[in-house]
Amino acid sequence: MDKVEALIKMAESLDTDLATFALAWTLRKPQITSLITGASKPAQLKNNLKALDLVIPESYFKQIDELLGFKKFFRVIG
Repeated sequence: MDKVEALIKMAESLDTDLATFALAWTLRKPQITSLITGASKPAQLKNNLKALDLVIPESYFKQIDELLGFKKFFRVIG
């Protein structure tokens, strides 16, 4: 829960919720080439679209990688 709480604090510092923050983070990761979302209600779609305009400070990307233990890897085929 500590990791989730840290992510919630980051999202709140940007005046948004965790779901929108997570979508915005995903959209800005060059390793991720596509993002599929779903919405069953107009309010959910509106919330998802907020991620397009959310600006995440560059320092947050490093903090999130450290928090989640992300390690870059390279795949060589052949």
